[in-house]
Amino acid sequence: MKTKNLLVFVGLSALLACGGGGGGDKNPLKNADNLFAAKNYAAALTAYLDAVATEGSVANVGAGWCYVRLGDYANADAQFTIASGDSLIDGYAGWAIAKWVQNDAEGVVDCINFVLAHDANYIFTLDTRVTSGALIYIQASAYLELENYSMCLATIQVLAPGYTADLNDPNIEDILLAKLTELGAAS
Repeated sequence: MKTKNLLVFVGLSALLACGGGGGGDKNPLKNADNLFAAKNYAAALTAYLDAVATEGSVANVGAGWCYVRLGDYANADAQFTIASGDSLIDGYAGWAIAKWVQNDAEGVVDCINFVLAHDANYIFTLDTRVTSGALIYIQASAYLELENYSMCLATIQVLAPGYTADLNDPNIEDILLAKLTELGAAS
């Protein structure tokens, strides 16, 4: 299973690479969003945390994404957990990433199912590289980690229509892993 985690970590590294731009604003959330877009995640984190008292779960989600970008997945998970009751899609998308890095494959599946049920064409507004396709890739990897090969195959087929594999093949885990590796390299 370590190989699969490494595979997805490499994919996540590409997904979570720095990007964006922005400036300041008097609205606390807009200011925090601009700092996030400018890749100033530490300052954005402070701004989001300062805004929690007045802005609630939206600020928690922003803080969670900052923690993801800063590599602090336990605190990201905590922020997304706080916001989860408000069912914010961006929160569930970030929560899936935090759960994956913390080896909670079942949580990944649940979070991504939530996101895709609400928006099959999801794109994170603060970083348009975080898309439904990227989440589906992570979900397929989570199914592989859970050894749910039929769901892994079905999820891969969303990304690669027409792809088939024999679920009765004794090497099905390696076959699906190879396809995920190929899909990860192509992104």
